[in-house]
Amino acid sequence: ICGAVELAVIVALQALLCLPPPMEGVHILALLLVLLPAVSFALLFNEASPQLMKELPLKKADEKTLAQPNRLMLLYAIRSIPTALIVAAAFVHDAHRMFAWQLSEARKSDGWTPELAGRCDNLAWVSWVTGQWPRCVAALQEASAILPGGQASC
Repeated sequence: ICGAVELAVIVALQALLCLPPPMEGVHILALLLVLLPAVSFALLFNEASPQLMKELPLKKADEKTLAQPNRLMLLYAIRSIPTALIVAAAFVHDAHRMFAWQLSEARKSDGWTPELAGRCDNLAWVSWVTGQWPRCVAALQEASAILPGGQASC
């Protein structure tokens, strides 16, 4: 459940903040169709402890928590949302670092015009959150079309 909540938060952040996708469809399919079933089957086929019947039963507080599914889901969300936020922040940091490198390479080329440069002025990491990065991506793609060989990957 925690993994599904983390995936949902990552995809929701991508949609809300207009970020490029941190995971492609193949990655999500591999996660949902390979990793999660493998973990589930490993847990299902895990042998029960021989001391199971000698363990103490749940405390009253635990019984109350398990009897309230909404509260249980809230506890799962509280446990998994910080991880999803850290993954999204790390992705934005790395995307900005790679994009800044591509931008510095494009600025060295002859096809980089002042009009294209105007779209990428003051590109900071906040641009990924505010949704200003698509203008700069379009400028890089136009510059790659002008350049001989047309090599620019965004």
